[in-house]
Amino acid sequence: MKVLIAGCGWLGTALAERLVARGHEVLGLRRDPSKLPSSIVRVAADLSDPWSLRSALAPHHDVDTLVYAAGSNGRDDASYALAYDDGPARVIEALGDATLTRALFTSSTAVYDVDDGEVDETTPTSETGHARFLRAGEERFRALRGGIAFRLSGLYGPERTRLVQSVHEGTLGRDGRTANQAGAPGGRDRFTNRIHRDDAARAIEHLLALDAPQSIYVGVDEGVVPLSEVAAFLAERLGVTPPTLAGPARGKRCTSGLLRQSGFTFAYPTYREGYPAIVDEYLSSR
Repeated sequence: MKVLIAGCGWLGTALAERLVARGHEVLGLRRDPSKLPSSIVRVAADLSDPWSLRSALAPHHDVDTLVYAAGSNGRDDASYALAYDDGPARVIEALGDATLTRALFTSSTAVYDVDDGEVDETTPTSETGHARFLRAGEERFRALRGGIAFRLSGLYGPERTRLVQSVHEGTLGRDGRTANQAGAPGGRDRFTNRIHRDDAARAIEHLLALDAPQSIYVGVDEGVVPLSEVAAFLAERLGVTPPTLAGPARGKRCTSGLLRQSGFTFAYPTYREGYPAIVDEYLSSR
């Protein structure tokens, strides 16, 4: 395969390294690709600039596989529209007459506006808010040959230590992104949906290789549990008092049954396998 990864960042680079190791040629597209590993063909282009995309991709119309892994740089509508609607459209247009045999769009389980209950590929999605931009990108890719929308839950992994830090410092529910998700100290508990970055990369590689994939998959590990359970696990490893969140937990509970039925197995099936190395990374950096 000759693979273009548009938005070759934290997840995209992990995927690129796996594909290169399998003997595939991989192009990593981002505004500044200078820090990408030398094994990846570096492509400098800006999703907000159609001309830069056309110019950068002009020599690469022999690409046969497209992965779109860009993320939003902000929480406003304009940032989401660029990342998930305009960006995909511009990349597809810039590839011109490339004959794609597989195209995968990294979407998000944020397309589901569900307050409580189980969620899978058949669950109705929201038509409002930021979900509408994610859905637009999904539809652009699903219209392509071999198009897949891969709805990822919360990514965690190397270099992502915010949750560990908030448990260690006793600020879970009081500061930063975790505060917005968990509520104030003593606030309500919630279910958490996550997938390790390396499993997300492995899953994308797996889906690209399937003979006849479905058009939608949910990417979440097998450990959808209350945040209080994860926090207690981290607190024990950190040697601190776990935070208190009132239960019972509520929230959507995503399932990856379809992904697993396709033959994929998790290297990090739950937070118990994934977080110890992140705790060690956090402690070693202090």
